[in-house]
Amino acid sequence: MPRISPKAVDIRILNNILSDNDHAIITEEDNENLLISKNIIANNTYGVDGYFVNGVISGNTISGNGWAITVSGEYARNLTISGNNIVNNAFGLKCFQTSNIYIYQNTIKGNKGLNTPLSINLGNWNSESGYGIEISLCNNSIIHDNIIIQNSIGVNLPNYLLYYRQGARLIIYDGSGNQVYNNNFFNNNINANIEHQYPYSEAYRELIIEYQNLNKPINGTDFV
Repeated sequence: MPRISPKAVDIRILNNILSDNDHAIITEEDNENLLISKNIIANNTYGVDGYFVNGVISGNTISGNGWAITVSGEYARNLTISGNNIVNNAFGLKCFQTSNIYIYQNTIKGNKGLNTPLSINLGNWNSESGYGIEISLCNNSIIHDNIIIQNSIGVNLPNYLLYYRQGARLIIYDGSGNQVYNNNFFNNNINANIEHQYPYSEAYRELIIEYQNLNKPINGTDFV
């Protein structure tokens, strides 16, 4: 299992078969100029997981994993994900709290959560529906010209808020400036799931009202 330590730069992971691991590839914060290409990544709990800065994930076959690609954290930015076959995983490609992620010309097929036949055990996560792509709390991400077929959910756009208070000031993390266009959706159970409300309990009501009074757009994504 390649584990890329913090602040590593100019790392190349090419032409490998990575299978039967907890994590096939895991990166830590501030990894710059990382190229992951032409690998077969199969039957892992996590295929590619971690933080990326100015990275490329391209030309890989990623199948039979719990989570195919997971990119997360405020350090994750300026990543290109293109030309991959992301097929028959429980969950396809997830971006959480990232910036400037470009996702294009991938084939994303048959990612169906509990209904995906896997040789690994995902434990409690098995009850969750699968998705081809999920983005949440992301900024300025572009998803275009992908083939997205036969997934439980083609593109999942959940609504989240993360916040903290700094004295009287409310600091809010949300997503904005994302675009989804020119993708080929076919035979997904749901082509696109777009949440327009915040799925929070009564305890969050005051925060949500305060947030919406700032005239912020819901969800932060233009879907064409």
